[in-house]
Amino acid sequence: MDLELNKRRQELLENNLNFLGEQYQLHQKYCVDFLSKKSYCIASEAEDHFSEAILVLRKNIINQQLKDLSNLRNYLLTICINKVRDSKKKTNRRGHFESKVRQLFYDQNYHQDIIRSTDSSMSEICRNALRRLGHRCAEL
Repeated sequence: MDLELNKRRQELLENNLNFLGEQYQLHQKYCVDFLSKKSYCIASEAEDHFSEAILVLRKNIINQQLKDLSNLRNYLLTICINKVRDSKKKTNRRGHFESKVRQLFYDQNYHQDIIRSTDSSMSEICRNALRRLGHRCAEL
């Protein structure tokens, strides 16, 4: 680990966040513009991902997982891209599971008239529906 990185680690351990603030101001515009222009995500999401990238940088410096500080802009941009991919993967996965649950409902010809069951609460309706799905739903 080089002296610069060691110095930054000590500063972060002492809760001196000036270094992170400088890096945020230096690289935020570039990373957010890159992510939004390349259609990775919209600008507001890109700002959120960049803020998370700064937190990952802080954690990696403190845990001594970085070897040098030579190209922080590309390092932060890579973290942002990975965060976007993780977010999209979770969204796609959630949609995939929702479609499986819907398919299980259709396979069993489950139809619940919500208007007709005004005496039941929505939670009871959901519990009854999940009970009818049985074992296959538990696998999801």
